[in-house]
Amino acid sequence: MAAIIIAIIAHIALTRSRPGWHMLAVGGSRRSAHNSGISVRDTVFMTYVISGFCCGIAGFLIACRLSGAGPGTGLNLEILALTAAVVGGNSLGGGRGSIAKGADGRHHRAGHDQRPDPPGLWHRHQPDGAGPACWRWR
Repeated sequence: MAAIIIAIIAHIALTRSRPGWHMLAVGGSRRSAHNSGISVRDTVFMTYVISGFCCGIAGFLIACRLSGAGPGTGLNLEILALTAAVVGGNSLGGGRGSIAKGADGRHHRAGHDQRPDPPGLWHRHQPDGAGPACWRWR
């Protein structure tokens, strides 16, 4: 529920406010944004501050859900986030994308993670339980 609320607030902030437009402009082309009178340094600084704040909230929510946190709690979650962004259609180069596209990519990624195995396919797990060692058809 918190993620949905944050996503709605971020979408409105990016698409309906002047600082949001500045962030999108700087993400698209720093030179063009500078030439149009946008303070690129201040915009980049505030973007990093907002990103750090959102990361702090995410870390807090994960720690609450797991009833604690350790040094490897969020290990490799960045790969899932990048995959969701790319699958949703956001550009890794910046300037093109939206919160809705990221949410859509996360929705598709979650569906892929929870999809059952195709009929007739089984997997044999590795002895240490690290995951499937091989896939075979029955």
